Amino acid sequence: MIHLENKTVGNIVTENVNTAKIFHKYKIDFGFHGDIELKKICKKKKLNIDNLITELNSVNQNKFYLKDYNHWQLNLLISFLIEIHHNHKQDDILLLKKLANQVYHKYGNIFVSTHRLIDTVISVSDDLLMKMNYEETIIFPHIKKLLAVNSTSKNNVSIYPILNSNISTIEKQRSIISKKFNSIVKFTNDFKLPDNVDKTFHLFYHKLKKFQLYLQEHNHIEKNILLPKALKLEESLIQKK
Repeated sequence: MIHLENKTVGNIVTENVNTAKIFHKYKIDFGFHGDIELKKICKKKKLNIDNLITELNSVNQNKFYLKDYNHWQLNLLISFLIEIHHNHKQDDILLLKKLANQVYHKYGNIFVSTHRLIDTVISVSDDLLMKMNYEETIIFPHIKKLLAVNSTSKNNVSIYPILNSNISTIEKQRSIISKKFNSIVKFTNDFKLPDNVDKTFHLFYHKLKKFQLYLQEHNHIEKNILLPKALKLEESLIQKK
């Protein structure tokens, strides 16, 4: 048996992406809060750590390359985040905002928490769009520059600690989005549908729950894989100057 109690949940998923399904099962966040140790999250959620470790160790050890993000090149990860995650999820965000407004107009005076839920969904949607733009205009281009400099061994290119100086901003953005989505889970009673609601309401909750899983994966790739490797590369290139 592999001893996992002192490992963070983010590291466990990074080492074997197949463990993600176990954490989903127990509603353990490995994306936004992947830096918490397994033993601590088990204590917090009152889970039997021995049973959980047994389940984690029983998952398939054969990692499918298309999901084993830890072994992807950083350029490929960035392209994946932009072209698949960002572009696709921008459409999802617009749909969520549209559904939120439709639900508000029909059920805003019926369910007590609907006002706060809709306001939070629209707010976090705007936060996500802003975060995507920030990554695509500042963070990702800088990482690509680091990779280009590293591959050509150019000595005349100035490298500044942009990642290191922006990491607190990145974490702040992530924390704000995490708190708002936790509020969404609370307002929806963990996406439990009220009685006698229409198809629009059903679709709204379905999209929100799927979006929560997407955010887990997206933040896992960024927080636990891409940024740590990029920060290490940035530091090594600056030290060479």
